[in-house]
Amino acid sequence: MSLTPEDAALLAEYGAVLYYDVVELITVSALYGSFLFSASLAGYLILSSLTKRKSQLILLASTILAAVTLTLNLLCGTVLFLTEVYYLFIQTFGANDIMVQGEFASTRAFTWEVISIWPNQILLLSDCIITWRAWVVWPGQRYVKAIIAFLAIGNFVLQIIDPIFDTLEITETSAITIDLDVISSGVSFAMNAVITGLIGLKAWLFRKQLKDMGLTQRRLSGSQRILLLWVDSGVVFAIFQLLFIIFAALNLNTTYNDSISVGARVLTAMVTSVAGMYPALLLIIVNMGVSMVEDAASLQNIDTTSGSGTVAGTGTALESE
Repeated sequence: MSLTPEDAALLAEYGAVLYYDVVELITVSALYGSFLFSASLAGYLILSSLTKRKSQLILLASTILAAVTLTLNLLCGTVLFLTEVYYLFIQTFGANDIMVQGEFASTRAFTWEVISIWPNQILLLSDCIITWRAWVVWPGQRYVKAIIAFLAIGNFVLQIIDPIFDTLEITETSAITIDLDVISSGVSFAMNAVITGLIGLKAWLFRKQLKDMGLTQRRLSGSQRILLLWVDSGVVFAIFQLLFIIFAALNLNTTYNDSISVGARVLTAMVTSVAGMYPALLLIIVNMGVSMVEDAASLQNIDTTSGSGTVAGTGTALESE
């Protein structure tokens, strides 16, 4: 069968779509393995822990929810890709019309394409965790909590609206053309940036208070403290979000055959996976007793009568200087 210029262009377009699907699927699969490792380690640590605190149980439940969501995300991506390949290049029809093949492949992949939208809302889970941790480290601060609540509610509403509009766009029942993915990601990043700043400020105040009381945390190097604080407060997740927003915004005005598109697809997969790993990593930090956020939330329970003590609820060793 000879190809017309139109058929050749259509095949090139299908190939580009599948190429980017493969890139995203490879990224998702690799990071899914990293998640399983971190989740397994977190599970082992909490099972071997003598006490099960409220924060540990919340993070454990979040890790389980993340495991279900990331598994569904990987499953949807795999089935969607295999369905497209099968009905585009393997299952043929008597008409030998490439456009007909593409339309039929799109029809058969429709259900999985709709389902694949929703696992990406795992970002909302990480947003809720960051909000909760900021809430508990600023007890009694009404103005701070008002800011946190305002940002969290606005972000929650937008994160729910975004996938609904994405679903309507796929089903071609929506007349809205605005790209909510970039907007919702921008709002989520803005909220995380502010709340992460509040958590970082509290961690700094906590260390200052310990120093004034003649106490120090467990001996860690400066780089270790910075890395732990970055993960503990959500800085790492916010950095991935920022990179995704930049590439997604640039990708609005590019074609499929562009390196920006590759970067956008990779970062989409990375942000989703990092959001899923966040509760597992926090659970590891909390179980190891090196969480500054946990310590700051429990500062009022420090026993300083003997010059040394333990932050209640975390088990972090404190020593007199």
